[in-house]
Amino acid sequence: IMERSKIHHVPYDSHAVRSLSSVLAPACIAMLHEEVRAQAWLDYTLEYYACLYSPWGGEDGGWAEGPLYWTTGMAFVIDALNLIRNYVSIDFYKRPFFRRTGDFPLYCSSPDTIRASFGDQSYLGEPVSLKTAFNIRQFAGITGNGHYQWYFEQVARADTDPDTKFYNYGWWDFRFDDMLYRHDYPQVEAVPPSVAVPSVLDHTSESKDGSLQAVKWFRDIDWVAMHHRMDDPDEHIMFLAKSSRYGSMSHSHGDQNGFLLHAYGEPLAIESGYYIAFGSTMHMNWRRQTRSTNNILIDGHGQYAGKDKVLCMEAGGKVERVDASPGYGYTRMNATQAYRENVPYLERYVREIYFFDEDYFVIVDTVDLVKPASIEWLFHTLNRMKLSGQTFRVMGDKAEMEGRFVYSSSGDLSLHQHNQFTDVEPEEIEGLDNQWHLHAKTKSAQSHRIATLLVPMKKDESKYVSYFLDDQDHGVHIYFTNGDGKTRKVEVLKAY
Repeated sequence: IMERSKIHHVPYDSHAVRSLSSVLAPACIAMLHEEVRAQAWLDYTLEYYACLYSPWGGEDGGWAEGPLYWTTGMAFVIDALNLIRNYVSIDFYKRPFFRRTGDFPLYCSSPDTIRASFGDQSYLGEPVSLKTAFNIRQFAGITGNGHYQWYFEQVARADTDPDTKFYNYGWWDFRFDDMLYRHDYPQVEAVPPSVAVPSVLDHTSESKDGSLQAVKWFRDIDWVAMHHRMDDPDEHIMFLAKSSRYGSMSHSHGDQNGFLLHAYGEPLAIESGYYIAFGSTMHMNWRRQTRSTNNILIDGHGQYAGKDKVLCMEAGGKVERVDASPGYGYTRMNATQAYRENVPYLERYVREIYFFDEDYFVIVDTVDLVKPASIEWLFHTLNRMKLSGQTFRVMGDKAEMEGRFVYSSSGDLSLHQHNQFTDVEPEEIEGLDNQWHLHAKTKSAQSHRIATLLVPMKKDESKYVSYFLDDQDHGVHIYFTNGDGKTRKVEVLKAY
């Protein structure tokens, strides 16, 4: 670890770092007064936890590789930090990252959601992992946060056969974990989440009255979560977006400016594909690539997501702004740099997302280029969609969604869908259900402005959001009115 992997020089390592927790911490404590080198090894471990851990997140507690690698990372480090705390009374849990990292699964991998978070996930397509819940209970014990305990209880109640699942088998001993937790930490009372709209500019998970944030910005990794009624799966709306400086590094994908939507008990805009194996054609040619995400292609090209780690890190994005007020959530994301390797003639790609009245979403894409190009607006879901004109209808068992392209500066888009996983070996997906992929293609132009309306609703619910365009001066003003008569305005700058 110290001499070959050199994780203090190369911190973006998801595997070698685990040996600090699983080997060095327990072994050095056991050998401390018997092996003279154990002191140096233990000092190295403690200094790493004090100074470098974790390179995947910061004060907000985010984890750039996504919820599964948060789960595995925390599973190992929790064991080590408990040993260190009990043996030498050094409490690394007082660091801001550990005080807040329970927020990451709470907001970005909520207990009732499926296919609604980013990154490599071996349980893709299944509910949240029980080990994730065990981890967040640990942070409930550390912080006293009742929302974390609520999360644990929701998952534990639903996941009654975790030992049969391949991503648990041989990795975790839940009974032993439970014994250790109950020995070291108090039982925390569960608190179901209510949602208020506190400032999105601070680093806390709660408002002054203990409610959650309706819009949560993880500044350390540039993920943004928007929620309504997290406490009730049948009413819950979760929208997750990202444009991260980590790019497609490690277990991240080429999905800067991408989004996911889970509503009313069902995934609507999904993290597409299957977990076959790391390095499989499904992984390398589909899941890591922009074409698998709810994003855009430029002349058929996506973001860099190949094997060059330097280019993966350079293919990053940035969340430029987040706002929240009653009935209003907003984020602006810039993924220009993510496309530079494959689309060097791109000048700017900015995506704005509005969440109005806990009811519907508006997405505005701004693309400026050095030379004309066509844009493909991508959307992925589980079932075949109904396409008609400039609309696409998502059909689920519990929920539906109407998508409508309300404005495109280059004229109407051409819509088609398919159910193939491009460039994936057929034997890898034999027997697996198809998924459906929308490509909405623009005409060729040097600048593009696309405004898209997404209206999630319960199955067989009749929900309609009307709109009209006011085309004046330097912008196009689009007014949206929902069923309650509330009208909201979005301004789209013109393409010149």
